[in-house]
Amino acid sequence: SEIAKLAIILYLADWLARRGRMVGEFMKGLLPFAIIVGIVAMLVEVQPDLGTTAIIVGASACLFFVAGANLVHIALLAMAGCGAGLALMAHLSGYQLDRIRAFTDPWSNIQGSGWHTDQGLIAVGSGGVFGHGLGNGLQKYYWVPNAHTDAIFAIIGEELGFVGCIGVLLLFGILSWRGFLIAWQAPDPFARLFATGLTCMLTLQALVNVAVITNSLPYTGVTLPLVSFGGSSTVISLIAIGLLLNISRQPAAAAEMDEEIDDDDPRSPEPAYREPIPKTRLPIAERRRHVPVQVAPMRLRTLGRRSRSTRRV
Repeated sequence: SEIAKLAIILYLADWLARRGRMVGEFMKGLLPFAIIVGIVAMLVEVQPDLGTTAIIVGASACLFFVAGANLVHIALLAMAGCGAGLALMAHLSGYQLDRIRAFTDPWSNIQGSGWHTDQGLIAVGSGGVFGHGLGNGLQKYYWVPNAHTDAIFAIIGEELGFVGCIGVLLLFGILSWRGFLIAWQAPDPFARLFATGLTCMLTLQALVNVAVITNSLPYTGVTLPLVSFGGSSTVISLIAIGLLLNISRQPAAAAEMDEEIDDDDPRSPEPAYREPIPKTRLPIAERRRHVPVQVAPMRLRTLGRRSRSTRRV
């Protein structure tokens, strides 16, 4: 599922860039887009991985909007997504339904389905403003499940407090701002859409993780990018950051190449600048200075006498 996030963003960026203005059409824009994203989302949900499915759908919708989609089509896509979500709830497994019940009333079953949510809230609330100090948290010992991966934000809240949580959110805000700035300065439509998709993927994943810990969304296994411990999620996040850095270097590299090209270089695609010939009468020496030098091509002249090989015997 982690590889699917990066693959669908790469494919959609190329597909939408080649579509151009046809993205705003229903048959050539909205319909094939919905089919592509729907197939990938269904395959990821079968695993099941509801959190990654939500990130894929959200990042794809952001790409579709940035590519120039019709607002009416986006509204239709949102309504279709809501309908698909309601239909999906009828086929959820038992533990997924328990997580939804724990989301609506987390304290109703503390020892059961609400354990993850309750312990995360206790960890964040016990940290106060400045926390207990880095490494001094207690909830990570046998209390908060997956404290080093999915629930790392709860441990940050306990050990660093409200100030630490705001600091982490500010860092992700800076990352998002830089990612969208890179997308804005990208030299071509594909790079612009690809950078936008990568930034939306990282931002949505961070928001979903924080929302789960604070009980703003039902509990799902989504890691905090660049913070949670190891695994394929960290590898994909590092790949996304590397791709963003590569895209950010493209405008600078193009500018450096333009500066290195000399105007007098005959290999330059643009003709060298020549001073215009003045209309006033000038001496012959001055005229020659303004007239561009033209070198005639060399022509081989045949000698008057024939070579030995062509003489008649």
